[in-house]
Amino acid sequence: MGGVVAAGEYAENLVLDKAVTINAADGPGTVRITPPSGVAITVAGLCIASGDGPRVTS
Repeated sequence: MGGVVAAGEYAENLVLDKAVTINAADGPGTVRITPPSGVAITVAGLCIASGDGPRVTS
């Protein structure tokens, strides 16, 4: 599952509980997830990895 997110700021709380790929349509730094309260992103039971960077497993 995956998707492309348009540049902008999103006042949302995002919960990821399945394997997903999310890409910023206009490249790194162009999308901000800024909820009005609480945690911006919750990751449960996933492994986060990039081609160059460290892996994070929850």
